[in-house]
Amino acid sequence: MNLDRKTLKGLPGAFSLGMGMIGLLLINFAIWFDTDFPGLLSPVEEIAGIFLAIVGLFMKVDKKVALAGLLVNIFLIIFVFLTLMLSWGINPKP
Repeated sequence: MNLDRKTLKGLPGAFSLGMGMIGLLLINFAIWFDTDFPGLLSPVEEIAGIFLAIVGLFMKVDKKVALAGLLVNIFLIIFVFLTLMLSWGINPKP
């Protein structure tokens, strides 16, 4: 297997997008099976995905993939935060 520099430069963005897609998949499974998704989706994964996307944006190759990974990971953090805040606002003391 011969890996050249162009292939290796695109990996941070691809990993970021992959982490974001896995996060979306976990949220969908949590909603379908009625489980607690904050336990399945760690914010550390999303912060790592954002970091990898920022690294991927500084590479010369596949900036679109890195940008997509950045947007998906930011969306996941905002979605989880808003979901928790709205549910806490509806029923603050269970």
